[in-house]
Amino acid sequence: MNRIALIFTLVLVTSFASQAQNMSPIAHYKFNGDVNDDSPNGNHGRIIGFLEPVEDRFGNKNGAFYFSGNGNSFIEIPSSPTLESPETQITIAGWFKLKSHSYSNYWLTMICKGNEPEETSLNPQYRFQVSQNYKSQLSTCSPDIAQGYSVVSLNSEAIFCDTEFMSHKFEPDTWHFYAITFNGDEVITFYDGIKTVQFPFNSALTPNSSPLYIGRDNPGITDDFRGALDDIRIYNRTLSELEIYNIYTETSLESFDNGIRKRINNIGKQFKTSEE
Repeated sequence: MNRIALIFTLVLVTSFASQAQNMSPIAHYKFNGDVNDDSPNGNHGRIIGFLEPVEDRFGNKNGAFYFSGNGNSFIEIPSSPTLESPETQITIAGWFKLKSHSYSNYWLTMICKGNEPEETSLNPQYRFQVSQNYKSQLSTCSPDIAQGYSVVSLNSEAIFCDTEFMSHKFEPDTWHFYAITFNGDEVITFYDGIKTVQFPFNSALTPNSSPLYIGRDNPGITDDFRGALDDIRIYNRTLSELEIYNIYTETSLESFDNGIRKRINNIGKQFKTSEE
């Protein structure tokens, strides 16, 4: 490969890497023994209370964290410009394994950016919380017929009833993937890579300076997650259905960014060899 071709290729790959970084999450928590942010933004967390390291969905030891749900077992991340950036678009995705219990309802409390006790348009800025209640009863989702119900929440104003939740009912003690997207006009959820719920919603997410919590939701009634969480990602853009499915089907622990770096290093070595 001649000098001009090498330079052109290096510029092309560098540009591609830059675009890939812009498409990367604003925060990514792999939970491989710590609660650090794997994105370039440094949104590192700190453990409040105690989290137990457990096997992840691949069977890797210390590859995920178990949350006891006892009120003092969660992660807190200070607010930052990147965490405050989602306003008209957002995607939240992650893996969870609920702990089985004898009650009739389950709560998936993945993340919440808000620490005030009251639900307002500012608090939380965004969250990802899903409840499934299997007991037949009257509810806001079913005011006329006693039946089970499920609620999905993106923030205090974006709370929707999932009328088809029995087709993607939670399975305790098993790893599952859940994602939620907002594109400025609608909210869509995905369970194990398949689209499940789609609701109209066109209000902006109002930034706040509150911390981001993983495994805890403060506004209203404080809800703490009981179970294991892993590989949580937050984007300030709307991922496509294909991108969501690709995340769900990931099997390699090597990131795309690492692959790009290897390609750049290889080109650099070729360039050095040609110069010699």
